[in-house]
Amino acid sequence: MANDIILKQGTFVLFKLKKSKKMKTVLITVSGNLTLLGKTMNVSFPAKVDVVDKSANVAAKFTVNRADWGIKFGTSEADPAEWMISKDIEITIDVKAAQK
Repeated sequence: MANDIILKQGTFVLFKLKKSKKMKTVLITVSGNLTLLGKTMNVSFPAKVDVVDKSANVAAKFTVNRADWGIKFGTSEADPAEWMISKDIEITIDVKAAQK
């Protein structure tokens, strides 16, 4: 976690799930609005869903471009801090839910 940056404000509003079946694993495409630092953009990403008895697990990992949300490390595009640090942000989702 030494290289991880934790954003304290972010939301995701789900608006579409699309099912597909692939190699004995149920995959869905999740689409929604991701808000980071007050800016909202549409994203879509694949997620694995396992439903067993009365519980469900959802797992996903995808990347977004930090520049799309205005996340900067340097003072300008020419600043070495801005071009030396990857613009990719990896987002990992791991949800475990049980029916009550």
